[in-house]
Amino acid sequence: MSFPTTDEYWMQARSFLERYADPLAAILAPNEFLEFFPGTHHYNVSYTLPAQQFQFVVFHKGMATEIETPIALQVLEQFHPVFANEVFVIYAKNCFQGHVHPTTFTLKH
Repeated sequence: MSFPTTDEYWMQARSFLERYADPLAAILAPNEFLEFFPGTHHYNVSYTLPAQQFQFVVFHKGMATEIETPIALQVLEQFHPVFANEVFVIYAKNCFQGHVHPTTFTLKH
Protein backbone atom coordinates (compact mmCIF):
# COMPACT_ATOMS: atom_id res chain seq x y z
CA MET A 1 0.00 0.00 0.00
CA SER A 2 1.34 3.44 -0.85
CA PHE A 3 1.64 6.26 1.62
CA PRO A 4 -1.59 8.32 1.85
CA THR A 5 -0.10 11.66 0.81
CA THR A 6 -3.52 13.32 0.71
CA ASP A 7 -4.25 12.54 4.38
CA GLU A 8 -3.23 15.45 6.60
CA TYR A 9 -2.66 13.30 9.72
CA TRP A 10 -0.40 10.84 7.92
CA MET A 11 1.50 13.76 6.39
CA GLN A 12 1.94 15.41 9.81
CA ALA A 13 3.45 12.21 11.22
CA ARG A 14 5.69 11.81 8.18
CA SER A 15 6.85 15.43 8.40
CA PHE A 16 7.70 14.99 12.06
CA LEU A 17 9.80 11.92 11.34
CA GLU A 18 11.49 13.60 8.38
CA ARG A 19 12.51 16.42 10.69
CA TYR A 20 13.67 14.36 13.68
CA ALA A 21 14.49 10.82 12.57
CA ASP A 22 17.51 9.65 10.65
CA PRO A 23 16.30 8.19 7.32
CA LEU A 24 17.68 4.78 8.31
CA ALA A 25 16.49 4.91 11.92
CA ALA A 26 14.80 1.79 13.24
CA ILE A 27 11.11 2.73 13.39
CA LEU A 28 8.17 0.54 14.36
CA ALA A 29 5.30 1.85 12.24
CA PRO A 30 2.67 0.94 9.64
CA ASN A 31 4.16 -0.40 6.39
CA GLU A 32 3.29 2.79 4.53
CA PHE A 33 6.20 4.58 6.25
CA LEU A 34 8.71 2.19 4.67
CA GLU A 35 8.48 4.15 1.42
CA PHE A 36 10.17 7.13 3.11
CA PHE A 37 12.00 5.48 5.99
CA PRO A 38 13.85 2.31 4.92
CA GLY A 39 14.51 1.37 8.55
CA THR A 40 10.80 0.90 9.22
CA HIS A 41 9.59 -2.37 10.71
CA HIS A 42 5.92 -3.28 10.56
CA TYR A 43 3.96 -4.05 13.70
CA ASN A 44 4.08 -7.78 12.91
CA VAL A 45 7.70 -7.93 14.16
CA SER A 46 6.70 -6.59 17.56
CA TYR A 47 6.52 -10.11 18.96
CA THR A 48 10.16 -10.83 18.06
CA LEU A 49 12.03 -7.57 18.71
CA PRO A 50 12.31 -5.65 21.99
CA ALA A 51 11.27 -2.01 22.21
CA GLN A 52 14.90 -0.93 22.66
CA GLN A 53 15.56 -2.08 19.08
CA PHE A 54 13.72 1.02 17.82
CA GLN A 55 14.52 4.72 17.89
CA PHE A 56 10.87 5.64 17.24
CA VAL A 57 7.56 3.85 17.63
CA VAL A 58 4.62 5.19 15.66
CA PHE A 59 1.29 4.16 17.16
CA HIS A 60 -1.56 4.40 14.68
CA LYS A 61 -4.53 4.64 17.01
CA GLY A 62 -6.67 2.41 14.78
CA MET A 63 -3.93 -0.24 14.54
CA ALA A 64 -2.66 -0.21 18.13
CA THR A 65 -3.93 -3.73 18.76
CA GLU A 66 -1.55 -5.03 16.07
CA ILE A 67 1.40 -4.24 18.36
CA GLU A 68 2.14 -6.96 20.89
CA THR A 69 1.13 -5.86 24.38
CA PRO A 70 4.55 -6.40 26.03
CA ILE A 71 6.36 -4.14 23.55
CA ALA A 72 3.58 -1.54 23.70
CA LEU A 73 3.92 -1.44 27.49
CA GLN A 74 7.71 -1.14 27.23
CA VAL A 75 7.31 1.82 24.89
CA LEU A 76 4.76 3.53 27.15
CA GLU A 77 7.02 3.05 30.18
CA GLN A 78 10.46 3.70 28.70
CA PHE A 79 10.05 5.98 25.67
CA HIS A 80 9.10 9.65 25.44
CA PRO A 81 5.93 10.89 23.71
CA VAL A 82 7.12 13.43 21.15
CA PHE A 83 4.24 13.87 18.70
CA ALA A 84 0.49 13.30 18.60
CA ASN A 85 -2.42 14.11 16.34
CA GLU A 86 -5.88 12.61 15.85
CA VAL A 87 -4.46 9.42 14.27
CA PHE A 88 -0.89 8.96 15.51
CA VAL A 89 1.17 9.06 18.68
CA ILE A 90 4.93 8.90 18.16
CA TYR A 91 7.32 7.88 20.91
CA ALA A 92 11.10 8.33 20.84
CA LYS A 93 13.60 6.17 22.69
CA ASN A 94 15.71 9.21 23.55
CA CYS A 95 14.59 12.62 24.61
CA PHE A 96 15.86 15.27 22.24
CA GLN A 97 15.90 19.02 22.22
CA GLY A 98 13.15 20.65 20.23
CA HIS A 99 10.69 17.79 20.53
CA VAL A 100 7.01 18.50 20.19
CA HIS A 101 4.83 18.01 23.24
CA PRO A 102 1.82 15.93 22.27
CA THR A 103 -1.67 17.18 22.77
CA THR A 104 -3.92 15.27 25.12
CA PHE A 105 -4.57 11.84 23.71
CA THR A 106 -5.83 8.43 24.67
CA LEU A 107 -4.66 5.04 23.50
CA LYS A 108 -7.54 2.61 23.53
CA HIS A 109 -6.62 -1.00 24.20
